[in-house]
Amino acid sequence: MQSRSTFTILFFLVLSSWTLTAQCEWFKTGTTTQAGNDSRAVAVTSDGQGNVYVVGDYNNIFSIQGQDIANLYVNNPGVALCKFNSAGTLQWITNLSSPNFRAWDIAVRGGNIYISGNYVNFVTINGQNFSGQGENGLIIKFDSQGNMVWGKTINSPSSSYAYDIAFINDNSFLFTGRFRQSVIVDGMQITGSSGSKNYGLYGRMDTDGKLTWMKTSGESGNLVTPNALAIDPSNGSFYLGGVFRQGVSFGNQTAPSPGSSIANLPFVAKFNSSGDVQWLKAGSVPTGSTTLLSSVTGLSVAPNGNLILTGFLEDAVNFMGQTSYGESTALMMRIQSNGNLAGSLQVQGTFEGTAFNFSQFDAQGNLWLGGAAKGNLAVLEDGQPHSIGYTTMGYDILAAYYSATTGFSGIELLGGPGNEGWTNGAIDNANRLLATGYFSGTFTRNGVTATSPNGSTSDFLLMKICTFAPSSDIEDTDELAGQIHLTPNPAGDQTTLQVPDELIGSTCRILDIHGRIVYSTILPGATFDLPLHTLSNGMHLIQIQRDGSAWSKRLMIQK
Repeated sequence: MQSRSTFTILFFLVLSSWTLTAQCEWFKTGTTTQAGNDSRAVAVTSDGQGNVYVVGDYNNIFSIQGQDIANLYVNNPGVALCKFNSAGTLQWITNLSSPNFRAWDIAVRGGNIYISGNYVNFVTINGQNFSGQGENGLIIKFDSQGNMVWGKTINSPSSSYAYDIAFINDNSFLFTGRFRQSVIVDGMQITGSSGSKNYGLYGRMDTDGKLTWMKTSGESGNLVTPNALAIDPSNGSFYLGGVFRQGVSFGNQTAPSPGSSIANLPFVAKFNSSGDVQWLKAGSVPTGSTTLLSSVTGLSVAPNGNLILTGFLEDAVNFMGQTSYGESTALMMRIQSNGNLAGSLQVQGTFEGTAFNFSQFDAQGNLWLGGAAKGNLAVLEDGQPHSIGYTTMGYDILAAYYSATTGFSGIELLGGPGNEGWTNGAIDNANRLLATGYFSGTFTRNGVTATSPNGSTSDFLLMKICTFAPSSDIEDTDELAGQIHLTPNPAGDQTTLQVPDELIGSTCRILDIHGRIVYSTILPGATFDLPLHTLSNGMHLIQIQRDGSAWSKRLMIQK
C-alpha cells in the first residue's frame, strides 16, 4: 500500500510539472478593416524603460487601439511600426507603405529603432522613396518617435533580402541577408560566380549606416538563407543559422553532400568577431528525398556560452543526430561553443507546421521558447519521452519554458478553435516575455476575448507574459476547484463530472498513466457523464482547461 501511494504521488507531481499555464499580464490585437485581409505581428523588442516596439505587416488598412493606417497601394501588403508603453498602450504608429514590403526583424539601441526587410521595386517611408530593380533588402533607422533617420538598401540586379539584426555594442550591429547574382551595399560590391544561385550574406554596419565589412557564403549549394543570428557577448563571436539547398559552405568549411538536390535543409555556423568561419553543421536526408522542408529559425546564446538553436525538422531529415519521427517536429538544441551537441527538446507533431520560432533568456537565466504546433504531439527531451501528450484543434501557439534552477518545466498550447502562432519574442526590463504572432477566429486570455472580424484568416497579436506556472491540482487551488467533483471515484465504466457554471464550455481531457490523451470533449453543461468503458484500469488524470487556466483531478478506474 505504501508503494502504490508513493507511486501515485510521484506520477502526478511529474505530470503536473510538465503542464504549464502562461500567466499573461496583457495582450493586444490589431486587425485589417476590410473583409478577407490579414495582419500579423512579425517581430518585437523592448528598451530599458519597458517600452515595446513591434513591426508587423497588413493588407490595405490596419487598425489598432483606435488608430488606423492605410497602404497607399491598394490590395498590397504594407508594414506597421508600433510603439507601446509597458502597460500595452499604443504611443504611436508609423506606416511603411509599399506595393510589396515585408519586415523581418526589429532592434532598439540608444533610443533609436532599427528594422530589416525587403521590398519589390520601391517603398515609401516618411515620404522618402527607396527604389531598386526587383526585390531588394532594406535596413532602416528610426528615432524614438518613429521618424526615419536613414535607410540603407541592399541592392541586387536580381533579388536580395535583409533578415536579422543583432547589436555588437552601442555603435555597431551585424545583419544577415541573401542575394542572387551580385549585391551592392554602401558602395561595396560582391559578385557570385553563378547568376542563378542564391548566396547567404552577412556584414557589420555602424549606427550611422556605414558598412564596416560584408561577406557571403561560398559557391557550394544554393538558396543559402541565414535568417537567424546571435552574438556571444563574451568575445564578439557570432552564429548564423538558416536553410540551404544542394549544399552550403562558408570560407574553408563545406558541409558534406546533403543527399538531395531539392530538399530544403537546416544549417548553423560559428564565426569569430571578424566574420571568419570556425565550424559548420548542416542537415542531410536519404538520397532521393524531394519534398522535405526543415530550417533553423532562431538562435540565442545562453549565460554559460552554449548556443540555443530553434527550428523544425520534417520526417527523414537528420541534423546533428536529431531526426523527426513525426510529420513535423519543433526542435530546440543546446550546442556547445565547439559545435558539439549538449542536449535537445523535440515536440513531434502529426501535421506540418509544428516548429519553435524563437528562444529568449531572461536576466535570471530562464529560457523561453515559442512557436506553433498542430495535431497529436509528443514531447522528448534528450531523446527520452516525457509523460505528457497534447492534441490541438488547429495550429496552436506552442510555448515551452526552462527554469534556470530546475531545467525543463513543460509546455503549453495557447490556442483556440482557429489557427494561431508565435513569430518572435523578446524579454523586457522586468523579465517579462513579449511575444508576437497572429490568431484567427477568437483568442481568449485573462477572461478577455478578441475576435477576428471580416473573415480575416490572421490578425495581429502581441502578448506580455509574466511567467509560466505549473497547472494546478484541484485539491490545492481556488474556489472553482472546490466545486469540481467526480462521482463515483474509483469508477468502472462511467463517472459523472460536476463543474461550476463558469467552466461550462471548457475543454475536458482524460490522460492515462503515460500522459497520453485517451479522451477529450467540450463540457456541454455543469454535469457530464464521462465514458470509461474503453479505458484501462489504473490511475488517470481529468484535466479541465479554460481561458489559460487549468485544473486537474485524479481518477482511479477499477472494473
